[in-house]
Amino acid sequence: MAPLQLPDVTAIAETYPGFDNTIWIGLFAPARAPEGLVSRLRQEVEKALRSPDLIESFYKAGGIEPMITPLEEMQGQIKRDQAKYSKKTFAISTRRLIRLIFGAPRRATN
Repeated sequence: MAPLQLPDVTAIAETYPGFDNTIWIGLFAPARAPEGLVSRLRQEVEKALRSPDLIESFYKAGGIEPMITPLEEMQGQIKRDQAKYSKKTFAISTRRLIRLIFGAPRRATN
C-alpha cells in the first residue's frame, strides 16, 4: 500500500515480496494493571487517534498514519519483531556493536 504522501509510488513490499520494515509505536501498561483501566485507556487513545486534528498533525510531522491495531494483532507483531531483531542483534558481537555505536577505541599515546 502506498503512503498517503506518495500515492503514485509503489511500496517497497510490492517490489520485494516479504520486505517488512514496519515502524510502530505502542502504549504499554504494567502487566497487573486493572483491566478496566486498560480498557478505558485504550478507548481514549483510539478516540484521540481518530481526531482529524491529530491525524493532520501526525501527517505534517512526517507522513505518520495513526493506526489502531487490535490487541491480539499487536501482541503478534511484538513477538515477531522480538524474534526477528533479537536474532540480528545477537549475531553482532558486543564488541563490534560497541564499535559501531561509539567508534573504534582510541589508543593512548605517550
